[in-house]
Amino acid sequence: MLESAGLEFDVCFSGVEEATIKDEGRKKKWDARKMSMHLAVVKASAIKNGHAYIIGADQILEYEGSWFDKPAHADEALLQLRHLRGQHYRLWTSVCIKKNNKLLWDYHACSVMKMRFFSDDFLTAYIKKGGDVILSSPGACLLDGMGAQLLDSYEGDYFSILGLPLLPLLDALRMHNMLGR
Repeated sequence: MLESAGLEFDVCFSGVEEATIKDEGRKKKWDARKMSMHLAVVKASAIKNGHAYIIGADQILEYEGSWFDKPAHADEALLQLRHLRGQHYRLWTSVCIKKNNKLLWDYHACSVMKMRFFSDDFLTAYIKKGGDVILSSPGACLLDGMGAQLLDSYEGDYFSILGLPLLPLLDALRMHNMLGR
């Protein structure tokens, strides 16, 4: 997304153990919005890169108070999609910018998704055809690919659903003189 928007950047993996952080958030009874933002900030904080601007982002899928992670394997994707079939759920997407370990900006978006009621045959074919790519998304639903066939509707920002609130991020980068005005 950033590359398509004309930005030059380096990708650094934070190495953050998300499961441990999410367990801590559950114990503290954090909601999905707070957890999503906390993970984005923790990921950005884990990158030590001199005076560079660091962008951290995360998503949490929330359904009836439960959080759905990216499925670890096809069987887990199958279970998640069966559970979400025919349901409304929320997708919280958070992003932040840090520099010198100082939080400069943060933003979150909430999208409401309505998954259609699809057959088990369709679900099996979707998982088989989607392969490991669908494991990169909470709920195994990639809107910019075959996952669009899983949905009846959505409310919210398209880029946020894909994983990054791009337009607000670009505005923040301009605000911090990192992009031309």
